[in-house]
Amino acid sequence: MIVDYKIVDRGHIVSGHRAGQNKKLEVELEQYDAAWPKDLSENRSIGGRTQTLLRRIDEQFTCRTVPIMQESTSDKMLEFLSSVAGGESFVFDAFGDMRGSDNPFRVMLVGDYTRSRVNRFEKYRYSFTVRKINEG
Repeated sequence: MIVDYKIVDRGHIVSGHRAGQNKKLEVELEQYDAAWPKDLSENRSIGGRTQTLLRRIDEQFTCRTVPIMQESTSDKMLEFLSSVAGGESFVFDAFGDMRGSDNPFRVMLVGDYTRSRVNRFEKYRYSFTVRKINEG
């Protein structure tokens, strides 16, 4: 995975980086699952008829990184996730790397992100969900 984001100071800026800078981060994913949640409402009359109003269908991706042992990469993951936690959009490419892109598109973070320790070691997995932004 490669992400291209703008650093926002939310307390997790990596040494040598500064707020407002554009950065790219490459990390391997072990999970990348797609979902299409619907935003709809249903109204049911007394007679039993149902009227459904579909507002939109989003395209979302649940991601989990491989265990990260390098402290510098872990710090960059926290910088990235905290920088986009306020609804900032960023470019996401699940299968791209620093040598080239595969299928980049603009997304926003959905909900909270988590960091889980792997075994008793200083290895961490990061989990998060993104929603694809329809441009145009």
